[in-house]
Amino acid sequence: MKLKKIETKAKYPIRSPEENVIRLDSNIHDYQNLGKVDERLKEADGKPEIQDKIRETATYTLSKVLLQMHSRGDPIEEIALRLVEFVDYAEYLRKETPDAAFISNMVTADDCGKWVICLLLAPDEETLLKLRGLVQIEDNKRLYAFDVLLKAFWPDWEVAKKYHRRVKYIKAWSDAFTKAMASDDREASLDRYMQKYERLVKPFWPFKWKPWRNFKPWYSPEGTEIYGNAYHQFAFEVALAVCAYDLDDEALRKHQYYPHELVDYYRKNIRHTRDAWREEGVGPGIPIKAPAAPKKINLVKSKSKNFKRWLELVGDGDPDATASVIATFGNQIRSFKEPQAIFEELSDNSIGICVDVKDDEALESALRLFIESRDLKGYQPPETENPGGFARCEELLEHARQFLNKTPYSLHLIDLKTDSIGAVVVRDEFEDEFLPMTNRFLY
Repeated sequence: MKLKKIETKAKYPIRSPEENVIRLDSNIHDYQNLGKVDERLKEADGKPEIQDKIRETATYTLSKVLLQMHSRGDPIEEIALRLVEFVDYAEYLRKETPDAAFISNMVTADDCGKWVICLLLAPDEETLLKLRGLVQIEDNKRLYAFDVLLKAFWPDWEVAKKYHRRVKYIKAWSDAFTKAMASDDREASLDRYMQKYERLVKPFWPFKWKPWRNFKPWYSPEGTEIYGNAYHQFAFEVALAVCAYDLDDEALRKHQYYPHELVDYYRKNIRHTRDAWREEGVGPGIPIKAPAAPKKINLVKSKSKNFKRWLELVGDGDPDATASVIATFGNQIRSFKEPQAIFEELSDNSIGICVDVKDDEALESALRLFIESRDLKGYQPPETENPGGFARCEELLEHARQFLNKTPYSLHLIDLKTDSIGAVVVRDEFEDEFLPMTNRFLY
C-alpha cells in the first residue's frame, strides 16, 4: 500500500494572524520520509529489526504530519481526508509490526494537538474505532483533565488510576487547564486560561516558538520569503473541551491561539452524525476535580531581598511567576530604567497589569483575573454608560480600588510614563515595605 503524493510545499497562502495560522517551512522532512517508506523497507529486506523500526517511525510520524499540515495552513477538509488515508496506512504497517503506535502519549501541548486533530476530524465511527486500535498509551504518559475528556468521544475509554507528577512547566500548563475544566463556568474559565496561554506554553518551544507579533520572516539569498523553523502552537486542548461540552466559544474566538476552524468543522460535519449519541453539554460524564492549590511563598518568613522580594509582594507569593520574571530580567535590578518592559512581563505572568489607557476590555479582564486569583468573592465590574476607552478605564480602576479596600488587599497604580496603565495588587500588611521599594526602583 502506498500513500498518495504528499506535497512538500504548501500551496495555500499564508493566513493572517486573525486566522490563527503561520505556515511551517515548506520543505518538511517528515513528509519526504513518509514517501520513502516502501523504498527503505525494500533496502532493509532480510533485516526484520530494521524494518520494524522503519514501520514504527512511519506510524508515529503520520499523526505528526497531520499536526504540521494544520500548522502550515492546509485546509481542514484536506487534513480530514489525509487522516482517513493515514489511519488505513497505519493499519497496513501494523500488520507486520503490531507494536507500532499512531499516538503514544499526551504529555505535551504538541501531543494534545495530535489527539484533537484525530478526534475532531475522524468522519465516522469506523475511522474512530480504527484510530482507537492504533493508540498505545501507558498510564505514566497521560494528563488528567485531557485523559478524562477522551470519554466524551470514546465512552468506554478507561482513565488512568494514578497520574504521575510532571516537570514544572508541564504541570503549570496542565494544572491551569484542569482548573478551567473543574470550574462551574467553563466558558469564562477557558477565556481566562486563553489569556495566559502564551506564557503557559512558551517553555515547550524555547528555541523556535514565537508569538505572531514577534515573528519575522526569513529571506533566502535570492530574496524569496521563507519561514525557517517558525512554529505556531495552538490551544488544541481548549478546542477538545469546547466540542466535548458543546460550549459557547464566542469569547474564545478573539484569542489568537484558539483553533476555531477545527471546532467549526467538527460542529458542521461530525457532532450530529458520528457523535449524535452524546447528549448536549454532557461531556465525558464524570466530574473533573480541580488541582491542589500550589504552595505559595511565605511572605512573612521569606528572606528574599531587592527585586525578588518586590516580585514576591506583587505576586502574592506566586513562586512560578517570581521565577519567570527573574529569569527574564535577573535579580540585580537597582532601578526600573524601562518600567514598561517590566510591567509587560508582570502582565504576561498575571501578577501585574499593563494595558493601553483606552483598552477598557483588557483592563476589565485583567482586574477580574487579579481578584479571582486571590480568592476574593463578589467582584463585578460596574455597569456604565461610558462608551468605553479612557473614561471607562478610570471608572474600572476606581471601582476595583473601592472593592479591594474592603479586603486585605489594595490596588496600586504605577506611572509607566507611557500610554499604558500599570498596576499591581498587594496585601495591606506589606504596604509599608512595598511602597518604599517601588519608589526606589522607579525614581
